Amino acid sequence: MPEEQGGRQLWETLRVPAGATVESTLTMLAPLATRHTTFWIGTSGNPVPRDIVYDAGNSGYAHPPADILGFLGQRYRGVMYQTIFEAGGVYVFRRTAHAGGLH
Repeated sequence: MPEEQGGRQLWETLRVPAGATVESTLTMLAPLATRHTTFWIGTSGNPVPRDIVYDAGNSGYAHPPADILGFLGQRYRGVMYQTIFEAGGVYVFRRTAHAGGLH
C-alpha cells in the first residue's frame, strides 16, 4: 500500500503521469484512481494500458507470477513493457511497443 515518503506518497513517485491509463494490483488501485484511468489487473478484457503498477508482495494472485514481465507478455501479446521503477516489491512497467512499432 502506498506510504508517506518525505511528504510525498509512494504512488506519486511511481513516474506515472496524471491522466495515463494504468492497470494495477488491488493495493495500488484506489490511490492511482485519483489521477489516472485505472483498471484492475485481475479483469480480462481491459484496454492495453500505458503503465502497469504491480505490487509483488500483495498481488492478490493465489500463485503470483515469478516472471512478471513474462506474465505481462502473455496477458498482452505483441505488446512490450519495460521496468521503469522498482522499490520494495512495487514495480512500474511502461509500454514501449506494440508488434507494429513504438506507441
